Amino acid sequence: MRFKIGIFLVLILNSLANAQENSPDLEAISNQFQACSSNLSQEAKGEVKKDEILIFVSFSMPEQSLKLWSQQAEKTGAKLILRGLINNSLQATTQNKIISGFDIDPEKFKKYDVKTVPAVVLVTGNNYDVVYGDTSL
Repeated sequence: MRFKIGIFLVLILNSLANAQENSPDLEAISNQFQACSSNLSQEAKGEVKKDEILIFVSFSMPEQSLKLWSQQAEKTGAKLILRGLINNSLQATTQNKIISGFDIDPEKFKKYDVKTVPAVVLVTGNNYDVVYGDTSL
């Protein structure tokens, strides 16, 4: 429970710190918190999908490459995974126009021992395979 509250506080504080002219969108922050809480609850219960494709990317990659990975992820239902925020800013990260539909999950980088990007991880049950390189699905 402390972890969930911590996530919520980080989202609020980051939004407040990066708010320029507009007040923070508390509904958007609440929705992000709900999504995080739901994902954490599913993982804790073991309800996470057993077979999935994870694409590990970074904003340090060329823009064209990120766009192609994003398009392929959308077409195949794969998840794009980022290690962290752009310049430690939630606002900058969520306002990017290069990719959409991504998760920020440094724990998955550790879990699958992903050291470089792009990397594609195919998870099947308790097993997984990793492929590195700027190729395509």
